Amino acid sequence: HVLAHALGATLYMPATRQDVADMLLSQKYEALCSVVFCLEDAIGDQEVDMAEQNIVAQLTCLSETIHQSPEMAEHLPLLFIRVRSPKQLLKMADLLGPSLHLLTGFVFPKCSVHNAKEYVDSLKQASAQTQKTLYGMPILETPDLLEKETRYQVLSELKQIMLNDEEYILNIRIGATDLCGLYGIRRDRETTIYEIRVISELITDIINYFGRSFVISGAVWEHFGPARKEQNPFIRAISKSGESLSSELDHMQGLLKETKLDVVNGIHGKTVIHPTHLKPVQSMYVVTKEEYMDALS
Repeated sequence: HVLAHALGATLYMPATRQDVADMLLSQKYEALCSVVFCLEDAIGDQEVDMAEQNIVAQLTCLSETIHQSPEMAEHLPLLFIRVRSPKQLLKMADLLGPSLHLLTGFVFPKCSVHNAKEYVDSLKQASAQTQKTLYGMPILETPDLLEKETRYQVLSELKQIMLNDEEYILNIRIGATDLCGLYGIRRDRETTIYEIRVISELITDIINYFGRSFVISGAVWEHFGPARKEQNPFIRAISKSGESLSSELDHMQGLLKETKLDVVNGIHGKTVIHPTHLKPVQSMYVVTKEEYMDALS
């Protein structure tokens, strides 16, 4: 329960990245709380074998370093692998061998009533293999969830599958990019996911079905890039010095607005694809003194 609320801004990176071990050991991104190595959409189909071997090599290197310097483990973020299928989950568990213990769990893309149980069963098998609980993070992003004709039956079935193995499900994630693509929609950097009504309605239903039993994580923010001239009060509030704003933060009005809407709608945590998003997102989840005192009361 505590871990589910501790992911913060979860950084996705392609599993082909060659500097994973160095990046983690050097603590390159000080705000990094959780990271997902993606074997799915972030890489090409022709890169899968190479990406699998790369992640094995990187985590093996990481494991050997930690064995020699155990104190390094305290500084690691939570590590996950996004696989393409339950079969690949089991394959990665076998390939990783002793390094499997470094993982917190696996991400289940395009999780549906057709593969959810197989994903969970594969996860439980991998957990038994490493003798620790590995957690699953299903991503809800299939057409039968967005289409009203099938949505509520699918949500009910998925909820029951997840509840049957609730102790293995760390959170529920929303795959907004794929869902938008089904209707030819793409939001710009100034438009939040809550302004895309067809997706916003689905988010409401996901919160309604899953929010009482699971932590729900916010949709990915897709944009990063050059600075913009205009400034926003949210950005000024998270500026380190209060003097000049960094160019990395100056273009993030939409991200901050969307994250604030995540928070007020009961969503906790967010998928991000660029390190400059880490601190802005996590700043929006800081508990204020007033909120803390209200909770105590």
